Amino acid sequence: MDDDMRLHRWRALVLVGTLFLGWTAAHGQLPTISPDPPRRASLCLATGEVAVPVASRSIPLVQTWANTDWSGFHTPCGAGPVDEYLDWGILSTSSGSDIVGKVTIGYGTTALDPAAGGPGASLTLRIYPGGLGLGQDGGLPPAAEFVLTGLPGSSDGVAPAHWVLDLDLVGGSEFRLPQGPFAYSVTGTDDDGFGQSRTGPMLCFAGDGAGGADANGQVNFFDLWYPDLDGTYNGTYSFGVAPSDFASWYFEVWTLDAVAGGITASVVTRNDAGQTNAAVFSCTPPVLGSSFTGSVPLDGHSWAAFGAYRAPLEFPFTHGVLLVDLLHPAGELLGLMPVAADPATFAVPVPLDLTLLGFGFSAQAVRYGGGISLTNACDAVIGL
Repeated sequence: MDDDMRLHRWRALVLVGTLFLGWTAAHGQLPTISPDPPRRASLCLATGEVAVPVASRSIPLVQTWANTDWSGFHTPCGAGPVDEYLDWGILSTSSGSDIVGKVTIGYGTTALDPAAGGPGASLTLRIYPGGLGLGQDGGLPPAAEFVLTGLPGSSDGVAPAHWVLDLDLVGGSEFRLPQGPFAYSVTGTDDDGFGQSRTGPMLCFAGDGAGGADANGQVNFFDLWYPDLDGTYNGTYSFGVAPSDFASWYFEVWTLDAVAGGITASVVTRNDAGQTNAAVFSCTPPVLGSSFTGSVPLDGHSWAAFGAYRAPLEFPFTHGVLLVDLLHPAGELLGLMPVAADPATFAVPVPLDLTLLGFGFSAQAVRYGGGISLTNACDAVIGL
């Protein structure tokens, strides 16, 4: 145990004499200390697999916000599974991106670990953009909500265990979190048999020690909502002043490093060498989390169809030159029905999935009715 951890453990033990009694009287639950350092695990939401240690990723992420000054304690989340414990801060990132690819939470639990035959810990994590705390966040829609069950827990179901859990969001669970105020909350959704949660956030020191905010924009308070931000604001609480100034939750935000991993979405029009096809098909760059759109005038035809394939091609055809590889094993990518409106247009959502960065494909239109006419192609790359 290093000197910082010893100091934090000593400071945390002083809690017994300085605990905020109003919170205890209202909710009957004291923060719980662990005799051991927290263990670490990683949960990949794309596969549902829990791994120890943290699995590596090829997507470049940078830590853009961290609250990890652990006190040695966690607090169970009151009445499970309805009490929402809310903390807040200010996100300021120089990563160049607001796409969150990983969050890290710290929690404590007495729920029996799945490896020991138990159900594991259960909690719901929510992240709110623009969160201000102090009862001002009612009705805010979350940018992300993660309902987590079967998490690592206590080896015997009695002694509390503390875990630091990396939530790997890459693969379709990413979300956007703009700079500025934000809030994050934990709801312990398991039950100890007496109407109380077994699980809650690890407590970190917060504030400047004089009642003000620290560099993270955090103060030594948290909000309680019942059952959540659409419900009733119960109040703002603390566990006491220094050295018991740890009324905030262990949490980290990891966003895409737009310098190391930033790929700009692009579209380049392409025609056959002989310019046989009509150069009338246009597309917008496919931006992650946005839409890929295209348009072509009918020019006397009755309708148009659109197709996209992984690879380009140039193959002379009866009605023009085919510029996409119809035989590529990935198959057709857009899945669109023919369009009769003039101009014929489409819009296809591009998932907010960092594994799609740099994914290239070629699209082409064909117009029917009043003859058959192939158009130019649009070679696109998914990016930011």
